[in-house]
Amino acid sequence: MFVIGGHSVDLSDEDIKLLFGLQCGDAFLDLTARQSSPSDFVQRRCVGTSRITAKIVRDMLTEAAAGDTPRDHEDTSKLLCLYVCRKLFFANSGETISWTFIRYVDNLEAMKMYD
Repeated sequence: MFVIGGHSVDLSDEDIKLLFGLQCGDAFLDLTARQSSPSDFVQRRCVGTSRITAKIVRDMLTEAAAGDTPRDHEDTSKLLCLYVCRKLFFANSGETISWTFIRYVDNLEAMKMYD
């Protein structure tokens, strides 16, 4: 549910898909924290970062968007997804973004599997 202009608006999954042009699958997002080795993306963009915040993602996004390599373009997409999730979908959950979400944005092709 979203609060728009002081009114609660109930949006269905289909409404969200249409609003944002999302292609959704039916795979389950397991948001359980677990240890894993850092991906290339994390090693490239998050060196020395212990907590991911919206500001850090915005700074990394600005840096990646200014780059001109294929990795910069890919990282820009991943960081944009993280930023949108934080600012739009989880706007009331504090400033920190769970490392768990990186696991899901790290593979752009696999993101289609999730609703």
